[in-house]
Amino acid sequence: MRITADKTHLKSDAYDVSHLVVQLLDKDGLEVQTENTTVEFVIEGEAKLLGVDCGNFNKHQDFQSNKIETYKGRCLAIIQSTQKSETVKITVKANGFESKTIMLEIK
Repeated sequence: MRITADKTHLKSDAYDVSHLVVQLLDKDGLEVQTENTTVEFVIEGEAKLLGVDCGNFNKHQDFQSNKIETYKGRCLAIIQSTQKSETVKITVKANGFESKTIMLEIK
């Protein structure tokens, strides 16, 4: 599994956001586009999970949840800063895949 963030440094203004894209990978590091699984986002620190999405127009899922089923092996989470300056740890978990962590610096 790979996590890509468009920003890893956010302003502590309660408006700045980072888009986290999760891509499932096989044991050789190749993108898995044929499997869908539930991904869970666990936030440690003062940041807000604004929403999740997978881009599948045929499946209706709760965008305000911390869990989403991938579509073609991908999903997205939008993380918003707060007014507190700190390092936020986000762990992404998915059945059958090793958990991954990404750090966001809020200043």
